[in-house]
Amino acid sequence: MLRIIPAEPRFVILKGIISALEEEPQIGWRELIDTLAEKYAAEGKEISKNMINAMLLLSRQAEVIHTLKGKSLSTAPVTLYLTGKKVFQEAVMRCDAVYLQAILELPEPFDMEEAALALYYNAGHIPYLKQVLARFGKIEG
Repeated sequence: MLRIIPAEPRFVILKGIISALEEEPQIGWRELIDTLAEKYAAEGKEISKNMINAMLLLSRQAEVIHTLKGKSLSTAPVTLYLTGKKVFQEAVMRCDAVYLQAILELPEPFDMEEAALALYYNAGHIPYLKQVLARFGKIEG
């Protein structure tokens, strides 16, 4: 089950993952978590290692990052999968698509307003989320 990270720390962590992997193309999973956690602690941000780990898992599922073979996930090298000029925007959309797909797979009827509130605490994001669903074509029902 995916953990929904609130929007603001979600964006901060996603930017951090992308920046770290643009600087160093291959970083161990645990090392990346520790590096980002230290950075955020120094900046006074309340972002836990669990939140960073959850974002790495989401990013991997969204094909923002890839993990290479390692003895375990904690030692597996992480690489950035996305390239181009708008990596962050693409990463946000891919992560939102994975979240939406997970919400669609819940046994309750799908409600776009509830999805927007869950992801962004704001129903104003409905048009954007509809675009995400249309673009990634993972909509069933």
